[in-house]
Amino acid sequence: MTGISPGDYRLFSWDSVEESQYRYGEDWFDPNWLKPYETEGQPLRLDEGDQRSITLKLIESKTDYP
Repeated sequence: MTGISPGDYRLFSWDSVEESQYRYGEDWFDPNWLKPYETEGQPLRLDEGDQRSITLKLIESKTDYP
């Protein structure tokens, strides 16, 4: 990814985008919905001009969906 502003971030990795959209809809942008997953997110701080590589753990849903 390029063009990300410097700052503190928390990165999450779920299934494919299509499956995530089907399962979670817009919920994955909701801070209250994300709360149970916060400990599974990978923190990242970016400073101006940083280039980083990070390995993310795939997160499984804490809710059953059809």
